[in-house]
Amino acid sequence: MLCIEYSDIQPDILVLGKSLSGGFVPVSACLSSNEIIMGIERGQHPSNFSEFTLGSVCVNAALDVLIEENMVENSYKQGLKLLNNFKRE
Repeated sequence: MLCIEYSDIQPDILVLGKSLSGGFVPVSACLSSNEIIMGIERGQHPSNFSEFTLGSVCVNAALDVLIEENMVENSYKQGLKLLNNFKRE
């Protein structure tokens, strides 16, 4: 689902912006390995809405739609079309 899956890049930390809920409520995420995440003590990482139940429900629903409608595969195909159009010009 992320562009890094198409490269050899392995970031230590990946920050996802406020659109994870499909635009309903602002939800962000910080992804990393267990080694890095487990090294952060409770309270060391500030958060506006940690444990925000509505945000979690919205993110789950948005991910369900993303998967059910094959949006990742579709955006990959559309990206290939766009690149091919650039190469022809």
